[in-house]
Amino acid sequence: MQVFKVSSSGTTRHIRWIIKQKLGLDPPQALINEFINNLPESEIELEKLVFPSKIPTLFCKLYINPKVFDGDDKTSCKPIKKKLALSDYQIADHENPSPGDGRKQISALTGHLEVQGQDFWTQGIGDGPMDCLIELLSSIGLVMQLLEHQVAIVEYRPPDQLKEDTSSSEGMMVAYVKCSDISSYTAWGIGIDENPVDASLKALIRAVTSLMPA
Repeated sequence: MQVFKVSSSGTTRHIRWIIKQKLGLDPPQALINEFINNLPESEIELEKLVFPSKIPTLFCKLYINPKVFDGDDKTSCKPIKKKLALSDYQIADHENPSPGDGRKQISALTGHLEVQGQDFWTQGIGDGPMDCLIELLSSIGLVMQLLEHQVAIVEYRPPDQLKEDTSSSEGMMVAYVKCSDISSYTAWGIGIDENPVDASLKALIRAVTSLMPA
């Protein structure tokens, strides 16, 4: 049975190849490095060895689709209770009421935000959807800074255990987002959707969730 030694040279290259072949994703190198550093101790074998077959599911659980398996049954999984969720949102562009700041138009994102079981119906205003969401999160005390944002077309292939449905994933948009909190801690998130804006918002929510207290 093949294993990788987490600290060995070439680990990054091998893990990147597995993610690309098995999931159809080609994440930034910095995200791969963070993934290696964040591998759960329960998934690292004696002398820091990790089985390649576990990598796709571990990657999805950490950055895309947070689910946990029921014990040793790898065919049964349940969602982790969401710390942060955005739903029923709308995005609209408006003429800037204060054009003196150099912006002719501004965007407004209005939606339902669930934070640690609390519900908020709130709005964020900024220079586009991502900036709006950053402002929206800031209004409830989650002050974040967007550090990196990349979008690409992919043919995403989730592990069987994490598939939401049987719909085709060809031509999907993937967004890779890195953000930091007020303590300068950073985290990556990945969002996948047919719409690049929705994929980006999902990725930002996933990254922010990783920075929230357990």
